[in-house]
Formats: sequence, structure tokens, C-alpha cells
Amino acid sequence: MKITINVIEDLLPLYFDEELSSDSREIIEDYFKQNPDYEKKVREEQGRLAKLPSISSGDIQPEDNFEKEKLMNLKNTQHLIQLRTIIFAVANFGIFFPLVYYTFYDFGDREFKNFSDILTDVGGILFIVGVIAWIAYFVLKHRLRTSEV
Repeated sequence: MKITINVIEDLLPLYFDEELSSDSREIIEDYFKQNPDYEKKVREEQGRLAKLPSISSGDIQPEDNFEKEKLMNLKNTQHLIQLRTIIFAVANFGIFFPLVYYTFYDFGDREFKNFSDILTDVGGILFIVGVIAWIAYFVLKHRLRTSEV
């Protein structure tokens, strides 16, 4: 029976790990005797492979840790979406309440001399809070769009 190089190449990893039966080892060694150039080439390649750093099982992250990380990312995204909803509500209230307040409220004889008088009023403070909330909303919206979840 003729042994082809394909069969030898299939058995080489087991040969170098010393997991072959004595008969299979003998077949490979006989092939090496018939083809000393091929043996030299295989032994050089095995030497190069032996110099590579080995990967231990501790270096490989288990699948369940990947799933846990994915679940944590999903929970963080859900939290950010809830936060974005709250910020949206605060931003709308902060912007529209002062506009309605200053539009429809009868101030009587009270006059606002300049913009700083309006800002000292509660409506002005709410307006500033609304503007800041809108900025936070758009920053958070951008962060959610660029996240990898």
C-alpha cells in the first residue's frame, strides 16, 4: 500500500504530540527515511512552531462571560434610554412653561427692565434648565447612536 504525502500531513500533528500508535509512527518514520528533504523541512517547521507562545485555556474568554458582557451593555443602553426620556421631559417643561407663563400671565404693573430681571424669576431659571437639558439630551442621543450595542 502506497502512503501519500496527504496521509502523512494528516498524521504529523499526532506524530509530534506523540499520540500515534507504534505502527503509525513507523509509517511516518519510514516515509521520512525515503524523503529526507521532506523530513528536514517538517522538523524546521516544527521548531518554528515550538518557539511560538502557547495559548493557555485561561487566555480564552469563555462564551458565558461574553454573554454577560453583552447583557451588561444592553442594560446600560436601556438605562441611558430611560435617562434620555427623563431629560427630554425636563427640557420640554423647562422651555415651554416659561414661554406660556410669560405669554399669558398678567403681570399687572410689574415691569421687567432688562433680561436679567427675567432670569431672576423662576420662569427664567426653568428656561435655563430647559436649555441645559436639551444640550444633555442631544449629547446622550449622540452617545446612544455611536455605541456598539
